[in-house]
Amino acid sequence: MRADDRPIAFGFGELSRSRSSADEIEWRELAWKTCDAGESIPTPTNAKGLPVDAHRLLTTVLLIATVTTAGAAQTVQTDQTFDGRPFLWVEAETALLGADPEGDGFVVVSRETPITSTQGLEILPADSNVSGTALLDLPGGGQHTDTALLLLQFETSGTYQLYIRHSLYDVDGNGNYGNEDSVFLSPAFDHDSSGDWIGFEGLEFDEGVGEIPMPGFALDPDGFLPATGNSDNDGWYAIRDWGVKSEGVPVFDNSASSGFWNGTFHWYNRPAFLQTSSNGTFEDDFGFKTEYVVAPDQVGETLSFEIGTREPYGVFDGFLFIVDDDVDLLDVSSQEELTACILGGVCDPMPLFADGFESGDTTAWSTTSGR
Repeated sequence: MRADDRPIAFGFGELSRSRSSADEIEWRELAWKTCDAGESIPTPTNAKGLPVDAHRLLTTVLLIATVTTAGAAQTVQTDQTFDGRPFLWVEAETALLGADPEGDGFVVVSRETPITSTQGLEILPADSNVSGTALLDLPGGGQHTDTALLLLQFETSGTYQLYIRHSLYDVDGNGNYGNEDSVFLSPAFDHDSSGDWIGFEGLEFDEGVGEIPMPGFALDPDGFLPATGNSDNDGWYAIRDWGVKSEGVPVFDNSASSGFWNGTFHWYNRPAFLQTSSNGTFEDDFGFKTEYVVAPDQVGETLSFEIGTREPYGVFDGFLFIVDDDVDLLDVSSQEELTACILGGVCDPMPLFADGFESGDTTAWSTTSGR
């Protein structure tokens, strides 16, 4: 949590969209509570007073009752752009966390007060390049058992691509990240990361139509066809296998001892979720397209985006939603340039003349040399 965080008061309720009549309720206020960003919220209950799993709800509606500041629950888009592309960057630790009585869900971690991993490493080390603090998914629990809800407000409509900034830790000591490198994500804003995938209308990559790509590269846009979600696992998002790219060069590092991860954060984009069968099992590497639409009537409104547990020990610095129609942001830019803009505010440098000088330079020109 940032130093300028303030407690916020919020209320929450639910809309009925149940899988059994016992859970059917209308919208009603469930609780009011004061909490800090990153603090857990209580488990909602149904009309009979029984706990209701968060993934059974159509949405969780949070009513912000006090003015929020930077680092508080809601992140508002600014007019800043990267290479002319509107974006919204949200710090992961601003999420409102689902109830976690077992203590194995998402927690905020920092360089100042690190915790020790199962393999004896600091999460986070003092030299970590995290932007502030981060959100760690602890070991334990199971699929969809823990969630983190981000609240966003866009000022520009459009179709946004998702880039995450994250790190990984080895949870089981097997020397790689094969058991740590995935989460569940929402199919669209104001949808949860599990049950709302069922019946979701989106675009899915069809390998029979599009050219099958190599990991690290964009998917053939002709390969995306309309499809309907049929599993609450359709939001399975792999966070390593597509490679960490910089200026078009992907790095596929899966060694827990190389130092590439373990508290070092990288920008990452995967153009498609994994494809699952109707019973939720893995089918292939290409599923629904990872894009998020902000309609004109959603501008200025509070939108939600949910992260759900699949595998532990992913550490999330934040989530970048950016208009990137060709999904080529890290083909034309470096990791460092993206960091300088999104985290440092150094965006959209002046255009260069053919001689390499910036348009604002003051230069002495010579009639003999041309300058």
